[in-house]
Amino acid sequence: MKLSFAKNRHIERICLFLIYFIIPFLLYFATSANGNLIVSGDGAGFFSFKEYFNTSVMNGSFPYWCPYMQNGAPFIADLSFAPLYPIGWVLFWLPLKYYVLVYYSIHTAIAGFFMNKYLRELKCDGFVSFAVALLFSLSICLGGYRKSHMGIISTAVWIPVIFYFVQRYINSKNIKYLLISAIAMALQFMAGFIQITFYTDIIIGIYLLAYMRKDKMK
Repeated sequence: MKLSFAKNRHIERICLFLIYFIIPFLLYFATSANGNLIVSGDGAGFFSFKEYFNTSVMNGSFPYWCPYMQNGAPFIADLSFAPLYPIGWVLFWLPLKYYVLVYYSIHTAIAGFFMNKYLRELKCDGFVSFAVALLFSLSICLGGYRKSHMGIISTAVWIPVIFYFVQRYINSKNIKYLLISAIAMALQFMAGFIQITFYTDIIIGIYLLAYMRKDKMK
């Protein structure tokens, strides 16, 4: 009975993630299917370097150096290109137009799913958590013209992930959730926009200090 309940919860989580993934995917699928990118400007620049990385890997070489910037520049050392970001590696085999679409949809799904989980951890109502998380994942912060700043999006979506696992630790006192939050912070660091990572670290530090003070006063 307990195993069956755990299995149902697992299926429920998968379905919830897929809902947050499918909505932006369907919204922009026609654009990609017609051979267009869903980004422009800075977004096109961001993904041109992703395409350089993917093409290099497909050709059997690792791009330590990029010959297309100025007279050449270190590629792997520039975090703004997110060359070490695991999600980018997983999707490298996709054609560019679908790579951009799936990359964006996965990140909005991460944002929506973990915002939902974080709100539920704060004991919010299930429908309210779902609706607020959906609004967040489709908000101007992560959508609209902001799509062209994909480095910002792929970094910002880890904020609710980190907060969820930190809050999970606060509620359960299980240290493993702090370790998972540390992994999420590492992924955020590799996602391409270091400023947001820095701001997140400061806020999480204050969040934990506030909890420790509250816990000490009990």
